[in-house]
Amino acid sequence: GVHNAVMATLAPDTVELESTGRIARVDGALWREIVVPGDGTGWVNAGYLAETSPALLDDGRHAAIVHDIDVAGRTITVDVIQFLTGQEAIDAYHAEHPDDPLGPPNDFWVVNANPRLRTMPVSSDVSVRLVRLAENGVDLDPATWDELPDYLSQQQPPGDDGLSWSPFWLDVDDGVVTGITEQYTP
Repeated sequence: GVHNAVMATLAPDTVELESTGRIARVDGALWREIVVPGDGTGWVNAGYLAETSPALLDDGRHAAIVHDIDVAGRTITVDVIQFLTGQEAIDAYHAEHPDDPLGPPNDFWVVNANPRLRTMPVSSDVSVRLVRLAENGVDLDPATWDELPDYLSQQQPPGDDGLSWSPFWLDVDDGVVTGITEQYTP
């Protein structure tokens, strides 16, 4: 809001600001949280910003934590992570926990170097596969885009603004999410 202390001042011609993806409405004005170079994050009145083309994910498969789903608008908001296994997981774990002689729990390690949220368009024929416990272990079962919010609402971690504990794999083609697959984590 305008009554808070000023963290930093940006020149009117400042370009390439990085948004965290968080927004808030204060006294009828829309505010966006941005990364302030050298200063962490701060909020700026969106009325003073001009949107450029959003930074989308490259084509391919990306691990992410789901933060929001807009079923009608066909968008998914995610925090891209690194889901590491094998030697990469062991190396990353020991970099964060050098005194622990053991490796990462359950042989995987999640690294979130950048908490930036990205809102991606979702294909009308998106493939959704969810983890289901079965008699003989774990299955990845087909689901629909419309089912996803209810499924995730049953798993929402307490005190977190994400929708799930589980990482998901997003298949991206030409800037559009074409596949959403839950990663099983014990």
